[in-house]
Amino acid sequence: MKILICSVSSALGGMERRIEAEVRVLIEMGHSVVVATSPFPGSKPWVKNILEIGALYLQWKPYKFIERGHFGWPFRWLAILGSERIAREKFDLAVICLPWNFIGMSMAYVLSYLRVPFVVAVHCQFGKAQLLPISEACLVKAMSCCVGGYGVSKPVTSRFLDLYRTFLPENCLVETIPNGVDVDHFKPEMQTRQDIRTRLGLRADSFVLIFCGRLDPMKRPCFAGEVFGQWAQKVPSSRLLVVGSGPEEASMREVLRAKGVLEKTVFIGSVSDTAPYYAASDCFLSTSSSEGFPLVVAEAASSGLPMLLPDDDLFRSIYGQCDSAQFACADEVDDWVQKLQLLFQQNSECRAQFAFVSREFAIGNLSLISMNKRLCLFYASVLSRLSQQAD
Repeated sequence: MKILICSVSSALGGMERRIEAEVRVLIEMGHSVVVATSPFPGSKPWVKNILEIGALYLQWKPYKFIERGHFGWPFRWLAILGSERIAREKFDLAVICLPWNFIGMSMAYVLSYLRVPFVVAVHCQFGKAQLLPISEACLVKAMSCCVGGYGVSKPVTSRFLDLYRTFLPENCLVETIPNGVDVDHFKPEMQTRQDIRTRLGLRADSFVLIFCGRLDPMKRPCFAGEVFGQWAQKVPSSRLLVVGSGPEEASMREVLRAKGVLEKTVFIGSVSDTAPYYAASDCFLSTSSSEGFPLVVAEAASSGLPMLLPDDDLFRSIYGQCDSAQFACADEVDDWVQKLQLLFQQNSECRAQFAFVSREFAIGNLSLISMNKRLCLFYASVLSRLSQQAD
């Protein structure tokens, strides 16, 4: 079958990496795939990967009349008339990746107008924003060709259903399919650890925290800076690795400077391979507030790191059964520092056990192989239903 994967992308992140993985799965299943996104900064290497996998790529940016609350027919026609290429391709199925509450619904409207069945892939915890009652007719129309969907974690799936349940067609297949990481790539590596620490000037006895990911408000890098600033006063030998870049970098630097710990922080920037930096670290720090399934946490677990995470339903649902994960109250710096102290005080034997537990948990629950199997079963079920409807 000919399958379209589309999204309204604003940056290269976890959703785009999941799209790339999903392209591989669908091509291996024997389907032809076209990826269509809105243009976004830094997309060229990602598009190159998409093409090398064997998919086609095109830019698609229909007028976002639903997202903007422009429900009149002139605006709907702008979205439809801007989608001539999509109409010509005559897709058998589409996948719409949703990064926020209603972002992507104009795409859904166009696909339903063209009678292209689609599934929705939900990648974030939705916020509380609601559309006005006048929008309901458009949403009913937009979702009329939806044949299934999945969330990347149980809280994500639950919040999607809370918002969209009344708009979904009857017998729509909705599941949870978590993200997966390459556990053969992200793993403890002693030689790499020594090499990276030497290159970065990190002493063997330094306790190194790593904050990895795009530096944007959703990940709360400034709060991470507050936590490290207070922690470093207790443990002067501690260091912070910041792997990634983004709009909050300057603000994070200012927080670290104000706390007097900027010289204890190493900013790596964006890199194509983050695995060596996990290997060089002692603990992973995530202060993320509203993502659906941060890949960086799974990568850290696969790399054998203990993790300090926000105490919320998302992280509890994924890592609640992992003994090497510690949870801290989202906005209480003191609690984060206390939990770091507990991890730091462990002897070498306990730290080795934490590394083993993280690694085994990742292999058993977070692997790319497991994700791919679930995706295969999901798409096989969706396509089987479409075939039965056609008959």
